Amino acid sequence: LHVFDSKIYVILQAPTVGDRVNMLAAANVELVLDEGCLRMGSADVHLIIWPPGFSLASEDDGVQILNETGLIVARVGEKVRMSGGQVRSLRHTGGYVLRHLPLSCPGTY
Repeated sequence: LHVFDSKIYVILQAPTVGDRVNMLAAANVELVLDEGCLRMGSADVHLIIWPPGFSLASEDDGVQILNETGLIVARVGEKVRMSGGQVRSLRHTGGYVLRHLPLSCPGTY
C-alpha cells in the first residue's frame, strides 16, 4: 500500500518471484478517484488492485499512476484501457491485499 497525501490509496498485488498469473478481461473506462480509492468508471464500480511496483504521482495536471519503471500509465479522469479480472472475495487475492486494504476502500474488486 502506498499512501499519497494520506488520502489516495494504491492497492497492490503481492510481489512475486518468477511468473505471475494475469487475468485477461478488458475494459476501456475512466479512472475515477472516490474518497481516496481508485476505481473503474464510477464510485460504485470495482476498486482496482494494481500490479506490484505501481505508484502514484501528482503534478499540476492531476494524479497519475506510474508503472514499475516510472512511466505514466494512467491519469485520474481520463479513459484507460485495462486488463484484469474480477474477484468476488478478497480471500482469492491472498493475505497481502487483505492486510493493506484500507477500510475506506470497500469492493467489488
